Amino acid sequence: MFTHVVMLLLLGGAPEHAASDHACAVRAVRRVLSLYGRDETFDALYAEMGTTVERGTSLYAVVKALDNRGIHTYVTETREHGCIGAD
Repeated sequence: MFTHVVMLLLLGGAPEHAASDHACAVRAVRRVLSLYGRDETFDALYAEMGTTVERGTSLYAVVKALDNRGIHTYVTETREHGCIGAD
């Protein structure tokens, strides 16, 4: 049995309030882990993923955190700023 989880991270072009949310990737990873029945603390993931207020979380850190837990990912980029169908 295969389980597919799609996690979409919008990089740039996000609503104004989302721009101030430097830890959205940490919460996204926690949500994916919860789908697999794993409960990990926000603080532990925040530290492991190297999240900072200034730079947020790198895509590499998201991939590595999931991969370290046996959840393999495929990274692709859509159009500029991560917006599908943007002109």
